[in-house]
Order: sequence, then structure tokens, then C-alpha cells
Amino acid sequence: MDQPTLACPPYTAFQTFLTAIECLQQGLPKKLDRALWKSMSGQSQSQAWSAFRDFGLIEEDGAATPILHRLVNANSNRPAVMKEIIESAYPSVLQLARENATMPQLYNEIGKMGVKGDTIRKAVTFFLNAATYAGVELSPNWAAPKRGNSDGKGHRPKPSRNGRSEPTSDSTEKKSEPRKAPPVEHGASPSGEHRTVKLRSGGTVTLTVSAPILSLTPMDRTWLFELVDRFNRYEHPEPEANTAA
Repeated sequence: MDQPTLACPPYTAFQTFLTAIECLQQGLPKKLDRALWKSMSGQSQSQAWSAFRDFGLIEEDGAATPILHRLVNANSNRPAVMKEIIESAYPSVLQLARENATMPQLYNEIGKMGVKGDTIRKAVTFFLNAATYAGVELSPNWAAPKRGNSDGKGHRPKPSRNGRSEPTSDSTEKKSEPRKAPPVEHGASPSGEHRTVKLRSGGTVTLTVSAPILSLTPMDRTWLFELVDRFNRYEHPEPEANTAA
């Protein structure tokens, strides 16, 4: 196969790479330029161009190689051609796959291929998606990394107050949020007591006390107990004294 081993692994979104291939089905020119991908952003064009070059799909001057012709014209057989490319470009990574390697080992191997930092995560994501598309057998311990992870362990650099990087993870506890009080059901209170009085003209009035009685200020305590006493007097009025004729 004419396609060489990778000098640098692609790190664009794999779907962007596929879109760039599909755009060429309208007519593959002898030499490519980025005007072929007018619907893509400038950044996506640059990353697709780099992926084409790294995979040996184009020469340095943009000339299409035989493997690009095969990939563009493959249509339904495109995954099989992509599998050939993957197997030729990632021999050491596929050896790890046969050894059931872990995600940190995959990150380490991809990092040896010329990428650093968060670009390693992107390159790993590209490889996993491309290999899955092509039907390449992978390690059962490999899974597509979540966005923001950069070392395969669920960690990514986080700036600290002293300027150094600190690891964080998806399992890191989030800042505690204020707890919401449970809804109060009718006739009940979170704590304390309640009293319901039937009005003589119809209807009811309910007094619910959920205050910390022992922590009340003297003014609040006096006001509350006077209110309770008024409820009691209304519910159980004292008999009027007989007056002399």
C-alpha cells in the first residue's frame, strides 16, 4: 500500500474527515485545494487537509494519491478501504489493541506519535471513531473519551490558585448546592406544631409554627405566644361573668 505510517495522527472530528471525502465524490481533481470544502469552516478545512496529508491521501503539493481515489470511489465499500488505512497508519496502536491495553496506554502511545496536551484526546477520539467505522477490532478496555479529558484517566489540567496545574476528574465532587426544603403538606409542618381554628362565620384559620423556639428573641417570643393565646381564647372563649341586675 502506498500510504505511509503516520508522522502525526489526525485530530479533527472524524465526521469532518468523512464529509471532506464525500465532497470529492462530485469530481476528484488531480490536485486538491481547500476551495473544494467551501461549506466547511476554515479550521475544519485546515484539519481535514492535515489529515489527508498525514494519511498519505495527498502529496505535499495537494496531488491526489491512488489511495484517495480508492477511498472516494469506494462508496459502500469505504469502511474496508478505511480499515486498510488504519492498519497501515497505526501499527503500534493496533498491537496494543491485541494486548487488551488500557486507555492510559492508548493515550501514551498516541502521544508518542507527535501530539501533546488536549490534542492527544482529540487524536484518540479520531482514532477510535475511525477504527469503529472501519470495523477494526479494538481493546475491550477502550472507550471514546469524554470531552475535556486529556490523559485517558478521566483527568484534565486545571489551573490552581498558585498557577500550577491540578488534576480534576468527572468523579470530582461539585460545589455543594443549597438544599431545598421539602414541600410542606397541608396540615403538617417541617417541625413544631400547627393549630387550626374554625371560624364562627365559616372557614378555618391555621397557625403553623416551625420557628426555632429556643432561639427566638424576647420580642419574637412574646409576639408568638400572644398570638397562640389569642387562638386559644377564640377557640375556647371564657364564659361571660353574670352581672348584677
